[in-house]
Amino acid sequence: MTSQKGFTLLEMMIAMSILTIAIVSIFKLQGQSVNMISSVRFYTQAPLLARLALSRFEARLVAEDPELDSDSGAFGEDFPGYEYSIIAQEIEDIDEDFEYITKYIKTVDVTVTWDELGISYSIHTTMFLDMI
Repeated sequence: MTSQKGFTLLEMMIAMSILTIAIVSIFKLQGQSVNMISSVRFYTQAPLLARLALSRFEARLVAEDPELDSDSGAFGEDFPGYEYSIIAQEIEDIDEDFEYITKYIKTVDVTVTWDELGISYSIHTTMFLDMI
């Protein structure tokens, strides 16, 4: 009676299949985590960039053109691929007692987009322009 030691072909194929599935899963998770990190970075920076664009827009409204109703652009080399758009409108449906101040109140929508992932972040706010 001879006893052979070692693995059968079937055992080796099963082991290789399990190893392949594990390696493919690890690579897929790594790719998803890189994408998630990019998204988290965008959603951390976008509110700050939206506020920056809004403050620049407000400064232009006060200093240059109080009738300005939109703006758009990029954030430069520090944030490549990041762009913003701003749309401002005068407030509507205000009480008659306060109509004289409507030209100083605007509702503003700011959208920051990042072309690399094709995602965007928006804020909606109301601003009072102190121009008196």
